[in-house]
This record gives sequence, C-alpha cells and structure tokens, in this order.
Amino acid sequence: MWRNCSNCQALFYAGYYGDHEDYDMGKCPQGGMHKPAGPQFTLGETSVPFFSTQTDWRRCIYCYVLYFSGHPDIPPNYGEDGACPARPGHGHVHGDPAPNYVLLHGLGEGDHLQSNWRNCWNCQALFFGGFIYQSVCPKGGGDHFSPIDLDSTLNFCLSYPMKPRIDGENIGSSNIRIHGWDFTMEGGVDIAWAVFRNPNDPVVYSEDSIRLDRAMAYFEYTFHIPEAGWNFVNVRAWDSNSNGTPANPLSINH
Repeated sequence: MWRNCSNCQALFYAGYYGDHEDYDMGKCPQGGMHKPAGPQFTLGETSVPFFSTQTDWRRCIYCYVLYFSGHPDIPPNYGEDGACPARPGHGHVHGDPAPNYVLLHGLGEGDHLQSNWRNCWNCQALFFGGFIYQSVCPKGGGDHFSPIDLDSTLNFCLSYPMKPRIDGENIGSSNIRIHGWDFTMEGGVDIAWAVFRNPNDPVVYSEDSIRLDRAMAYFEYTFHIPEAGWNFVNVRAWDSNSNGTPANPLSINH
C-alpha cells in the first residue's frame, strides 16, 4: 500500500499501518511520521510492453519512501542513494533482496491514473509535483528539487484501484453527510438520493454533481431533507470519469 505524504509530498509505503498502537508510517523530513493522503497507489515489478518505463525504484527500509536507486555508488556511502530523513547524513537503503519497482512515464492523466510524479534530484525520492512548493526535502529542508522546466524531466504516472465507496450519517436536523473514497482524482462524482416515508413511498428524489480536487480521491457532501415525517433515505454515487462505476448503495435512517 503506497500513499502520498501530505506533509513532504513524497510517496511512501504505508503497509505497516494498522488499528494498533505500534503502527509505523516511516520518517517524514517535516518531523514525525508520514501523513497519508489520497488513494492507495499500486506499483508493479514488471515492464509493460509498448510503454515507457523506468526501473530501479525501491523502498527505503528506514524512512519508507520510494526512491531511485539507479545511480552509481558514491564514496564513502556505498550502497546508499540520496538523503534519508531517518538517518541524517546518510542516504536511502533498500533490503536485500528487495522489490525492484517499475514506473510508467509520459502517459498523462487518465482513469485510475495520476501523473506529475517526479524524482527529486537532491534526495532521490519520488514526490508529487503538483504541490512542489508545499513539499519538504530532507537534504537542506527546502522544497524537493526538480528542474524548473518540468517538461524536461520524466513525468511518472501512478495507478490506483477503482473501487469507489461511500458511507454516511444523519448529523441532525434532517442533514445528511456523505463521505466518499477511491473515486477518480480531479474527476467527477454523480450523487443521487431518494427520501422515503415507507419502503414503497418515495417522497422526493434529488441529484447533484461533485468535482474532486486534483490530489484527492475523497469527497464530503452534505444535503438537507426538508420533508417532514421521513423514515429513511437511500443514497447512490457514481464515478463519472470511469463510465459510471458505481459505489456501494447506502441507506440512512432518520
């Protein structure tokens, strides 16, 4: 499970997270652990025919970021690359053996695909270039570094699963709040709801469209039910950027 850290903007491995007290999110250069944001990205270990790819991307065993390990060794830190926030003065290190991830580049945006991921030339981490001035590099503490002309560097693309889902709650005074996850980033969500007094008597049907933020696959939406005496409301949502992929149906009681 790979996530974007909203503090440093690097991609990091969040697979050690759980509902227990000793979860581990790795070391963030901004201090503390990485803070996950956005969807769960999927990385592969095999090249894809007819697509442009780059190999030698690995997970640092100390800070958990994905970093490029394809540079020659530089003394005295043999076997290290870039700068690791968990070990000041040292570079990233991967295990042995370690997965050798293959990243796609040059594809642009698409369904279940986010582009504008870049290699920081200072720390070698993969970071999201859409928020470059909100990023933090462990080598010097400034922003992650990539050439000003980003078109001259590789524009990596990461895929994420299309499994949209929703949950919701009655927050009082006939106001319903809906939460949605794993929709297309910078995409659209169509949402509809039907209000019932009894199972065979819908009293109102409404719908709306939502536009999601570039870096998020999550939304929060609140609507009001003006009709009195309602018993429950059924809610549906569809990802409008993937041929209407539906989320799970939802029913909320008064």
